Amino acid sequence: MTDRHLSVIFCDDVRQEVNGKLTLVGCYGAEMLVTEFPLILPKLCVTMSAETTVAAPFKSIAFAVVDEHEFEYARAEISESDLAKFTLNIPNGDDVNKAKYAINSIIQLPMFSVDKPTKLRTVAYTEGEPLRGRPLKIRMATQEELQRLI
Repeated sequence: MTDRHLSVIFCDDVRQEVNGKLTLVGCYGAEMLVTEFPLILPKLCVTMSAETTVAAPFKSIAFAVVDEHEFEYARAEISESDLAKFTLNIPNGDDVNKAKYAINSIIQLPMFSVDKPTKLRTVAYTEGEPLRGRPLKIRMATQEELQRLI
């Protein structure tokens, strides 16, 4: 099996800076603690980065955000023509089997809402096995957790 990996960050917003950098605002760890359900957020953003070796490039890829029942909130497909635009330059002396590159995607979920505690999962569907990223568990905060947040 090839060395492939999916990195994920859930946040409130992603902003493109003048210098080409991205600013991620309001990043979440493993859990989002809320005070009530239903939960409605103005926006939830998910940045995903699928990594593979140059020796085993992606032939197809689609990024998705799903819940624990595989309900798909959003999907971002990268076309074959866009995948073909990636120039895979390998510095002299580097091992082609170890050199890596990444395909990135940002999914924005405007007016994101859930009615009950849930676990959002991330997946990159490729020509091989799906790559699974870390999930975000959305749950009600306990009274103790609320006191610590104040």
